[in-house]
Order: sequence, then C-alpha cells, then structure tokens
Amino acid sequence: MKFNRIKRKFYLSIIPLIILVLFLSLIQWTELTTMNRALFVSLTLYYSFTWLFLYKQIYLKIVELTNLILISCVHLTITYWVVAIKMSQFHATTVGEGALWTPLIYIYIFITLSKRKSLIYSFGLWTLTFLIGIFYLHHLSSESILSIIHYQVATFVYILFLVFARNLFNIYSQTEILEKMAYQDSLTKINNRRAVYKKFEEFKVMTNKRVSLIFFDLDYFKEINDEHGHLTGDYVLQEVAVIIQECIRQTDLFARWGGEEFIIVAENIPPTSAVQLAERLRIRIEMHSFKNVGSVTSSFGIAHSNGVDSIETLVEKADLALYEAKNAGRNAVKEFDPSL
Repeated sequence: MKFNRIKRKFYLSIIPLIILVLFLSLIQWTELTTMNRALFVSLTLYYSFTWLFLYKQIYLKIVELTNLILISCVHLTITYWVVAIKMSQFHATTVGEGALWTPLIYIYIFITLSKRKSLIYSFGLWTLTFLIGIFYLHHLSSESILSIIHYQVATFVYILFLVFARNLFNIYSQTEILEKMAYQDSLTKINNRRAVYKKFEEFKVMTNKRVSLIFFDLDYFKEINDEHGHLTGDYVLQEVAVIIQECIRQTDLFARWGGEEFIIVAENIPPTSAVQLAERLRIRIEMHSFKNVGSVTSSFGIAHSNGVDSIETLVEKADLALYEAKNAGRNAVKEFDPSL
C-alpha cells in the first residue's frame, strides 16, 4: 500500500536521528543512573535492528506494534521517574525536557493504529500518566503540581488536535478521491468529458485565448470489439491513451470524450503546429503494434478558436472536420473549413 511505503520511508529517515540522540545522551549525560544507561543502550540496539528490518522491508507491522509498546513503556517509566523520584524526592519543580517528546509519541500512535484504536490507546496512555501524578500528588510542591497540570492539559490538547486533524485529513482525502473520480476516466485513467467542460469553464469567453481542439477516434473500433472481445477493445483504448500522453505537452488537456473518441485541448499553439501534432499522433498510433490486434488507425479533426467559441461550437467544428477525415478514407487529419 502507498501509505505503508510512505511510513517506511519516514521511519528510515527518522530512526537514525533517534539513534543519534540516544548515543549523544549516553556520552554527554554524566548524571545518568546505571538503569538509565542500560535503558539507553537497549533502545539504541533495538532501533538499530528496527532500521535494519525496515531497510530489508520485513516485519513492518510487527516492528510498528513492538515499537508502540516499547515507547509506551518507556513513556510511563520516565513519567514515574520524574514524578516519584525527581519531583517527590529531589523536589524538582518541572517535568523536564522529556516532555518535549510527548507529542511525537501520540503522533506515532495515530499513525500506527486505526482511528478508533488510536483514540482508545491514546486516552488510555494519558490516563495512566495522569494516575501516576495523582498517586504522588501529596508528596509534591505546589510548583510541581502546577507543572504536572500544565503538562497533562497540554497532552490532552495534543490528543484532541490529532483526533481533529485525522478526521480533517480523512475528509480531505475522500474529497480529493471523489473529485479525481469525477474528472477521470475510469478505464484509461486520463481526463474525461467533464474535465474538458471544466477547462472551458475556466476559459469562459475565449477572447485572446488561442486554443486548438484536436478531436479523434479509432477507425473500425466496433470490429475490434466484435472480433476480439471488449477486453481487447479496452486494452487498445488504454494503449492509445499511453501513446498520446507520451507525445503531447504537459499543458495540453487530454481526455476521453466517450467510447473510442478522444480529445486534446491545446492552448497557445499555432494552427500549423496543432496540425503537425495531430499528424504525428496519427502516425504513432498506426505504427504501434497492438497485442492480438496488430495495426490500428485513427482519424483526426481539428478546430481553432476564433475568440468567441464555446466548448459546444468548437467541438462541433472539430467533429465536422473529423467527419471529413472519415469521408476521405479514414486514417487522415483534417482541419475545420468554415467555407464548407
């Protein structure tokens, strides 16, 4: 899945930084206890092996869940150490720099688990840290209590924000998918007729907008379906879409108009260049060998905007030119002739 590939790349880039932080902590923090040193060494080894597994593309889900349990245990251990020892016994007044890493823990939870599970797990972990603070509350100074309250409230806000952000992301993703489906042809994965109308809606009245419309279809396509089946016909349409996309500019709008009909909306192109492009496309299609079918030809009709054309009038002109190409024996390119 694409999301898993993105997560893997993210882990591969972030884990070396975690290993570096752990290593620097080992060599710089002289006040580390023996237990903390053992913990940091274990974490360094664990993340080193984790990176290796991810690099080899194995055990991704196991690595994720194992890491989730590990960082949860570490988080609770550090919380206990800060509250029960650092604050209660040594009278520290703040939760310390470790709190800076807390948001990343909850972000990781929401990346790893499903929506419902991440919500339950996050509030469960937050509740445990809250209970640790409550248990030792009577041993703490007023400054320490205030610091813990700020920390707990901030963490709770992080969780609420992640819930909101995840819902917002899901809505955005679904909207993006629906919009893509609305303007994409499901068979060839290129634009559809609706995308062409949207493009011309952007043009409105095409004054000072030079546009050439190249309208073409495949000759005798019905015979391909009848003789070789619709699956082969679909394959031919998909191959044609690939061929055309390799030959046109990125700024050209290429769409399936319907059936075996395709359309290219080319902006800011001289009429002669549009005709030359259509001729190149015709030859490319004719020279291509389609599996089980062999050679397939196509006919092209071209119309150029006159500054007041709508999508309907321009398509009608291109369609008339295509009709002339058919009458000329097919496998031809014709421009709209206003004198006809």
